[in-house]
Amino acid sequence: MTLVRGEGVWLYDDHGNRYLDGYNNVPVLGHAHPAVAQAIGRQQALLNVNTRYLHPNVVELAERLIATMPPGLDTCIFVNSGTEAVDLAWRMATEFTGYTGAIITDWSYHGISAAVSDFSSNDWPAGFSPGHVATFAPS
Repeated sequence: MTLVRGEGVWLYDDHGNRYLDGYNNVPVLGHAHPAVAQAIGRQQALLNVNTRYLHPNVVELAERLIATMPPGLDTCIFVNSGTEAVDLAWRMATEFTGYTGAIITDWSYHGISAAVSDFSSNDWPAGFSPGHVATFAPS
């Protein structure tokens, strides 16, 4: 299947067939949301860098997010992918706890980096089980 575009919750292939997208990260706004596309275009026309460079929009977003959190949750770290988010969370958790084991749901996917690929049990070859990762069946 070759997907060529998305709109809302729908994906379209190169033959014009429509598929409900229940897999990709679009549950809130969907694909090609006009307001999001316009905001991305405005930012791209202004500055195209990641958040390692400070910009007032990044600070404003962090402050707005933190304002919705309970006391004690006062830090934002912006990443560019789910893999990067899981990788960073794993690094922080192991540093904070001193532990190196993980528990994941069976047939889960958590990324492809060297640090977290063992957490993606859906990609494990038959008989493979990393020693530091335990699985459980989701209920």
